[in-house]
Amino acid sequence: HSLSVDDIAGDVRLTRRTLQRRLQEQNANFAQLRDSVRFHYAIKYLIDDHMSVDAVSKALDFSDRTSFTNAFKRW
Repeated sequence: HSLSVDDIAGDVRLTRRTLQRRLQEQNANFAQLRDSVRFHYAIKYLIDDHMSVDAVSKALDFSDRTSFTNAFKRW
């Protein structure tokens, strides 16, 4: 499942702009929230589910393994 702002907005039946505006009202940022969710699931998938780095990268909608690895280092 894609984790793009457009896809998530569609999933919750909002326009992209409305979703961003509502997040802003809560002092939240889509990219930061997505990163937080990705970090949580990365740990779960790697430790609890014993998934490979490649599988986790795909499951969390990263463009490639390197993008995931760079994000994980940043976290």
